[in-house]
Amino acid sequence: MYDPNMPNQPYQQGPYPPHGGYGQPQGPPQGGYGQPQGPPQYGGYGQPQGGYPQQQPGYGYGPQYASWGARLGAYLLDGLIVTLMVFAIVVVGVLASGAIVAASASSTGEPSDGSVVAGVVITITFYVGAFIASLFYYISPVAKTGATPGKKMVGIKIVKLDTGQPPSKGAAFGRILTVVGMGFVPFGGLLDGLWPLWDEPHKQAIHDKAVGTIVIDA
Repeated sequence: MYDPNMPNQPYQQGPYPPHGGYGQPQGPPQGGYGQPQGPPQYGGYGQPQGGYPQQQPGYGYGPQYASWGARLGAYLLDGLIVTLMVFAIVVVGVLASGAIVAASASSTGEPSDGSVVAGVVITITFYVGAFIASLFYYISPVAKTGATPGKKMVGIKIVKLDTGQPPSKGAAFGRILTVVGMGFVPFGGLLDGLWPLWDEPHKQAIHDKAVGTIVIDA
């Protein structure tokens, strides 16, 4: 033991373990490069790999679901655009059909049977073309960017629930096909449109549930 009254005594180490210095371990190794530094990483919109959290988004992670009012506004805008587009196509078809019949009648006084048949075929063709154009309107932009023109105007988009990416063309087609099918069910269209008001946790309409999509703020 060290006695302060006796000179030239070597200092002796006490019973405590030495503190870490240069070249001495300082405790458990801390995580460095290549070592996990915290909780597991998340995929998609903050969800552990395999799906979305069962929680309303906007609380630190996840997408923010589109409001029902925004969805209604996009629906009305898209409906107006499609109506004008279909109307224009049909009008062109009717005018083309009428021109053929009128040209036939101008030479004989009465339209020929062939001109009448041709006029009907042209009219039907333009009606079918209008229907195809309306389907294209709801499928191609959604599969490419997740949004129709109306949805872009109000700042919302459609994504797959499991990936967070725009739906495929098949899923987009199934989505609009479900909308059309619900229109043949009594009050089906109304029920489908109102469903996001009470659906939890993802605020999905029935046509969203059919193909696994959600509508979020863009």
